[in-house]
Amino acid sequence: MIYYFKIMTVILPFISFDVIDAVSELIGRIIYFSGNWRIRAISENLLSIGASNFNIKNTFVNMVKNHFEMLKFYRMNKKYINEITEFAADRPFEYYKTNTFILTGHFGNWESASYFISTIGVSPCTVAELVNVGEEMYSIMEMFRVKSGMVVFPLEDLTTPIKLRDSYRAGRTPILLVDRDITKAGIPLNIGEKILNVPKGAFYLANKLNAEITAGAYVRIKSKRYRFKVILKSLGKSESMEDGAKKTIESLFEMIRDYPEQWFAFDLNWEK
Repeated sequence: MIYYFKIMTVILPFISFDVIDAVSELIGRIIYFSGNWRIRAISENLLSIGASNFNIKNTFVNMVKNHFEMLKFYRMNKKYINEITEFAADRPFEYYKTNTFILTGHFGNWESASYFISTIGVSPCTVAELVNVGEEMYSIMEMFRVKSGMVVFPLEDLTTPIKLRDSYRAGRTPILLVDRDITKAGIPLNIGEKILNVPKGAFYLANKLNAEITAGAYVRIKSKRYRFKVILKSLGKSESMEDGAKKTIESLFEMIRDYPEQWFAFDLNWEK
């Protein structure tokens, strides 16, 4: 599998986004019409957060675009990445370099976001699954994450919270996914008529370190000048884990409702 990724990182920089979009449309349609089991789950999640005007077929097309874009970004010039990304934030670049946690979800092209973040001088760090994805895929994904300047810690390592804390204190900015609770022991939030459990680690650390929270996303847009938009919304410091979680998830879901076909969470932890 590693050879596929290495070969594609050499080929994709020479392939235009128009070609990537056309191939992604074809592959995404094939996945969708094959009756993929994620179709129902993604649709139910979107409806549960109040999203509308979405076509799940386009969700699978966007999944494929994410994959090819990640491969293309690996050898792409940072200046070019900056030029094709619209910066939509309520604070200047410098604000995101220290003293904040950037929290996002399985939304937009979160894997490629670190490449843009590094172009504005942010030194990111993150946490990633090891056991569920396997050592080979973890190593492959680490190859891409490290290329962008990101430091990665295994989710299952008991020392990871300490390492994440120390990295933050050393000036790095944690970028963490907060829409999927893997541990099944997260923070319960009322979302419409349902209850969603979200992971508490990010909110615990942010609160303990007295750090500010920023809700963020790196989404694909329709524009003659830009292909992507980075959205960063400062939420300030949280009074508690629950307060931080509530503000962050509400902000993220607001973004997702604007771009519903770019949210790829299918196994959220809804309470029965």
